[in-house]
Amino acid sequence: MKSIIIAGIARAGKTTVCEELCKRGYSHFTCDSLIYSLEHVFPELGINQEETTEGVQKTSKNFAPLLLTLAKCIEEEYLPYPVVFDVYQFMPEDYMKYMKTKDISAYFLGYPDISLEEEFKILRENKAKREYTQEYSDKYLKKLIKQRINESKFIKEECEKYRLPFINTSYNREEKISELVDRILEDVKGSSTM
Repeated sequence: MKSIIIAGIARAGKTTVCEELCKRGYSHFTCDSLIYSLEHVFPELGINQEETTEGVQKTSKNFAPLLLTLAKCIEEEYLPYPVVFDVYQFMPEDYMKYMKTKDISAYFLGYPDISLEEEFKILRENKAKREYTQEYSDKYLKKLIKQRINESKFIKEECEKYRLPFINTSYNREEKISELVDRILEDVKGSSTM
């Protein structure tokens, strides 16, 4: 079965996409725990949770070969059903370098068009169980949002450059996520009939 990578900016809807795919028979593998573990046990690998654009790019270059090996290992040896990987520290350039010719699809999510004020309001009003941003000061959260919007713009440009799918969740997020889930299922269905 084909593995899927859902990559992109934090709070763009990656986990929601993965949860929807789980309802349709996928197994969800979140890379956050693995990256956290590697950062603390093997810091010399240069794989970490740094959230700057440069940090994400560096981690992506170091993590992509491991992700490819992990995906193939899980796919071929352990699970009889497809796996969807949820990863923030993964860039389009590294997908092209390590995985483009493999049986792994990637979809990137971000929010390049939303304003800082709109995203700030959404995050402050969101009382979801997983909403860790509630702990952040307003000043820090606004700085983080600005950075993530800029990262979204960068990833969108990279996806355009490499002709990879970029899903803009700036607005109509639930609708975009639903459309993406349908698209993934169609893509997988189409590739399995070839």
